[in-house]
Amino acid sequence: MRIDVIFLFLLLTLSACNKDQEKLPIREEKMIDILVDVHVAEAAMQELSSVIRDSLGEVYYGQIFEIHDITEEDFNKTMYLIKQDPEHMERIYKEVLVELDKKMEISR
Repeated sequence: MRIDVIFLFLLLTLSACNKDQEKLPIREEKMIDILVDVHVAEAAMQELSSVIRDSLGEVYYGQIFEIHDITEEDFNKTMYLIKQDPEHMERIYKEVLVELDKKMEISR
């Protein structure tokens, strides 16, 4: 998996800065699990053509939302709110990276 893609995403989202905290629709621990699945799906689609990637992405994201019993709207709103607080985003992504590293060790 390309960790540099994850770091790029993290850096881009850290640029947003808003300290007003609104309650997250999806609790942090669950969001970490969801983001791990999102990054695994994104890595799986990385080498595909854009047409196939778009179609398969819809399927993967739909399955992720179904598995975690969330809506796309709640996912998007939670991501938006997390992006508003760079420290919160960094804390969450540190945990995401830990979980992704564990998955990579298991698959070796």
